[in-house]
Amino acid sequence: MLFLFAKSKKTCIILFIADLLCFYCSISTGTRISFVGNICFMIFAVILIFLLHRKEKSTSELKCHLKRYGLVLAAFGVIFFILVKFFGRLNGDLETTIGEFENMGSLSAFDSFGSWRGYIWRIGLESVPDFWLTGIGLDNYRDAFEYRADFSTLPWSQGKGHNEYIHILVTEGVFALVNYLALLFYAFFTGMKSALKSINKDRVNAVVTCIFLTMFIAYTSQACFNSSVVNTAPYFWVVLGMVMTKNHQRPFGYRKKLKQRQSKS
Repeated sequence: MLFLFAKSKKTCIILFIADLLCFYCSISTGTRISFVGNICFMIFAVILIFLLHRKEKSTSELKCHLKRYGLVLAAFGVIFFILVKFFGRLNGDLETTIGEFENMGSLSAFDSFGSWRGYIWRIGLESVPDFWLTGIGLDNYRDAFEYRADFSTLPWSQGKGHNEYIHILVTEGVFALVNYLALLFYAFFTGMKSALKSINKDRVNAVVTCIFLTMFIAYTSQACFNSSVVNTAPYFWVVLGMVMTKNHQRPFGYRKKLKQRQSKS
């Protein structure tokens, strides 16, 4: 995102090299989950470019952003091809992913989905009807396994849900999940409003907000396959706060009070 909005040629070159390094590092983690964040980030980035253009109405800016976006996408594709074709990175993971989607019809296939994430999700979700109000216990996902009558026959148990949303639902209950999702939606729409409304008035604020929004989207998308991790969660909460710019936050009932003041005046 810094590369997309950079002004000077020298800065663009430095940031482009940094882009390539970051993408290489994400592939080198050897995890499929990194692709979830990368793909969702790239999709959201191009949508954001067009939304900003509708507000900014600058054809030259749109062309510049799309050219840079295409350059990054092409460079990522080349790196991915080279690493997979000539260095064997992710070959087994790609075959595994294709096979998982092709065999989703049976229970055993669902259980093995996402490196056995399907099994973890199923066991957790089956406990929700009995503990929907308060959850089975704060961060005690393993209790969803131990609570079962057939626990002794289960192959193994897991202390994390490997899905942040299912983990909250199972361990804290329905209302905790609704509260968390409400926070995420509020942060997202507050950030979008700030970026779109300030693009012509305060470009720096809009650009910074867009950068944090894409980071926000990358994290929340990969959270569908991962639970909150101590190493990364603090960064997410910082990003969440940076997305919710103060100038576009509104308390509940704001519109109603505003209409009442306008009617009185």
